[in-house]
Formats: sequence, C-alpha cells, structure tokens
Amino acid sequence: MALPKPAYKILLFISPLAGLLCALAFPPFNLWPILIAGLVFLWLACRGLSGRRSFLLGLLWGVGLYLGAMYWLCYVMVNYGGLPPALSILLLFLLCLYLALYPAGAVFLTVWLDQYRLPRWFSAPLIWMGLECVRGYAVTGFPWLPLSLSLSAWPLWLQSAELWGGLGLSGCLVLLSALIAQALSGEKKAALYLLPALALLAGGGGGGALRLSSLAQDMSQTPSLSVSIVQGNIGLDSLWNRSLRYQHILKEIGLTYQAAGQARERPWLVLWPESAAPFAFLYDVDNSIPVLQAAADLRAYIALGTVGIVENGQKQSNRLYLIDPSGQPLAHYDKVHLVPFGEYVPWSQFLFFVRAVAALSVDMAAGEEGKVLPGGEFTAGPLICYESIFPELSRALKRSGADLLINPTNDAWFGPSTASSQHLSHLVLRAVENRLSCARSANTGISAFILPDGQVLAATELFREAVETRDIPLLRQDTFYSQYAEIFEYTFMSGAGLALLAVLVRAAVRAGRILPNLFTGKR
Repeated sequence: MALPKPAYKILLFISPLAGLLCALAFPPFNLWPILIAGLVFLWLACRGLSGRRSFLLGLLWGVGLYLGAMYWLCYVMVNYGGLPPALSILLLFLLCLYLALYPAGAVFLTVWLDQYRLPRWFSAPLIWMGLECVRGYAVTGFPWLPLSLSLSAWPLWLQSAELWGGLGLSGCLVLLSALIAQALSGEKKAALYLLPALALLAGGGGGGALRLSSLAQDMSQTPSLSVSIVQGNIGLDSLWNRSLRYQHILKEIGLTYQAAGQARERPWLVLWPESAAPFAFLYDVDNSIPVLQAAADLRAYIALGTVGIVENGQKQSNRLYLIDPSGQPLAHYDKVHLVPFGEYVPWSQFLFFVRAVAALSVDMAAGEEGKVLPGGEFTAGPLICYESIFPELSRALKRSGADLLINPTNDAWFGPSTASSQHLSHLVLRAVENRLSCARSANTGISAFILPDGQVLAATELFREAVETRDIPLLRQDTFYSQYAEIFEYTFMSGAGLALLAVLVRAAVRAGRILPNLFTGKR
C-alpha cells in the first residue's frame, strides 16, 4: 500500500521546510542521513504529479536548502558590501532561487522521463549529476555545496571519489534516496529495492574501509614534507591600512619563527594566508625585505599571499609568491578563477552600472590555469581562496605535476558563521579526488592539513592566532578521476541536455510549432 499522500498545497508548505532541514547535512553539522531523508521525501512527494508541479516542489525544496546553508551571505553583504539588510536578504533569496533551479530541473526531468518507464533510480542520479556539473560552469560557475559535501567529514564514504569525483558521490546519494523511495512506494514487491540500497551502503563502506587501510600503508612509505600553516588573525578593518603594513608583516614573521621551532627539518614550507602581505610585494621594498630575510635566516620556503602587478602596471592580480630558502623569489601564481563582482565585473558591457556599486574601477587580472610552484623537495599546486571549490582547477594542477595542494585564503569575510567550515570541506573533496595532501592557511581560520584520504588534521579555531606544523605525505598516485574526469562531466551534462531538449521538442510539437504534419497531421 502506498504511503498516504498529503494534498498538494500541504506539500508546497512542507517542501521548503524539508530543504531547510537538509542544511544540517552539510558542514559543520555533517548529518548526511538527513539529506537522504530529504531526497526520499522529494521523490515520494512527486509521485503521480505532473512535471510542472514536481518542478515547483523541487524549486521550493532547493530554496529552503540554500537559504538554510548560505544565510551567511547576508552577513557579508551587510558588513562588507555596505548593503541595507533588506536588500541583502532580497539578493540572497534571488541567488538561492537561481541555485534551486538545478534540483528543480533534476526533479522535473526525472518525473518527465517516467512516461518512458525509465526507473527513477536510473534517471535521477544521471540527471542530477549532469545539472550539478552544469552549475559548476554556468554563469561564471558556482559549485558551492554539491550533495557530496555532506560526506566530507566521513572519510569512510569518500574514497570512491578517486574514481568519479565529488560528482559521482552526489550521484550515489541520489541513487540511494531513489532506491529507498521506491521501496517505500507501496508498489508490488517494492520492498525488494531495499536490497540494492543496502548493497550500495555495504559496498561504499566496505570498499572505503579497504581503501583507507591501503592508503595508510602507502602514506607511511612515501616521502613527506614538513609544512607549517600560519594564521595571523588580522581583522579586515586593519588589513588594508597602509600605515599598518609593516606591523602585519612582523606579525606573520613572528609566527613563522614560532613555526621554526616545530619543524623537524630544513628547509621546510611555511604557508601564509591570502593577502598576508597586503601590498605589491617586491615593489614595496621596505615591507618586502623583512620577508626575504626571514626566509633566508630560517632556511624556509615561504608562500605568501600578496598583490601582483601585471600588464605594465595597468592591472593587479591576487598573487601567491614562493620565496626560496636563500631569500630569493622563486615563482608566483596569479589567481585564475576570480570572484565575480569582487575581483571583476562579468559581462561589464551590460552591467556597467555594477562597477560603480562594487567600487571596482578595473578588473583584476586572471592567471594561468594549472601553473604550479616548484620547490626543491616538492611541487605545490596553489588554489587561492574559493578556487578550492572548482574541481577542474585542482585536476589541472595534478596534471601539471603537483604533489601538494596549498590553499591560502582569507575567510574573515564570513564572520563566525558556518561558511568557513563549508569552504574548508570542499578542499577535502579535492584531496581525495587527486590523492594529494593539502595545506590550508586562512587569515582568521579555519586553517588545517588534509591527508590524501580526506582526514583533516590540526584544524584551528576561528579568530585566533595559530601556528601548526605537520609532516604530510607527498603521495604521488594518479587517480582515474584526475586523468579522465571530463568523460563523466561531458557524459552527464550531455545526458541532462538531451533530456531537456527532448522536453522542449515535445512541447513545441504539441503546440504545433514544428513538424505539424508528421506529428499532428495539422497545419
């Protein structure tokens, strides 16, 4: 017997609440079974509904999820964007409405394919993965909070990401929810669908346990590197104060000397946060010399976030310099994926008025994708700030020879919200996908180390000075995902695109707009 089905109006009320509850599945709460329950509700609620009604339920569910998980954007817009609270709430709602189009589209297309007797456990994961992938590229790309992020605190369930990435893990979660929903549908022999659901859980957990065991052995036998992360905890109200530049540099250097007492070897790598040197490094000689001298005195590689000067001084970049143990600049990396409306204005020929509001007179310059920073004992792959949420950037670094990911960032913008935990957790996925150790230095936290198996070590507290040093393995293993991820991405995006095209063609045919004789017999 099927589950009792509430009236559609009641479902419209419950859907955003179910989505809101699913926010607890993501960092820092990490209660991933809640996400499964929320998806099961969504699939059951759409049984027997039209595509349009299912789309609306999916949209409301998505709005609830993203409002609950990304509320912190209001804090950023009010405190650092200078926007009125009412306007920031409106903009947050519009962004969440846009993001909700993706789960809504996945639900709609899955329900639409029911008429072709495609089982939802087959169609739903493929379409969801396709649209989740599209979200990472469309409209400048914003793959924040994929479903797989709910597993970031559970290494046991993460390990298959080396095969199909976070995208595949999201598909597994949707598959599990679709199987459970089918088992609860009340149809004849529906309960049998619990068997593949249990098999999926057993396979994921068992395979994960075996892979963790083998990785522990691999990491114990591979070369390691001493790395220190420095968390200066410098407030945004003073970070860009020109009169305090020297003071800020001395603070970072002092913490670096503290790290020297923790390191077991020389040379070693010290990672400073994004904008740790808030000026044009090497151009501002007085403030640059102390950094070069500290690297030489301590025999340390120092990677520091700073401002780059490019295009003959016409533009600036968000830059990471690597200083070698002799005190000489060794290499630099310029941020590739810039923050829209923060570091550049997209479609500026149409949004010319936004540039004045954003107080951004000139776009920052973007760097070269896949550029690594070679040290004598390591090759670092830099991901500045939110570049860690884009899997294609870490893949490019892996293919360029990186054996370590470094992520300098400044999360002070987020305040004491859940955003810092969410931001860090994306790097966990990058570590497992590419089997690379990661070091993350955040100005106000959360700084941490991440092992190639997804374990997070030495995570710091927010808004505290901190220095942490660890010997982390330089595991040099290629993964199927890092080499062939595009196969999955193009396949899933094409599948979702073909499904959408089929919907549009059928709608046009029914309206008698194309091929009228062949399909309708009318002109």
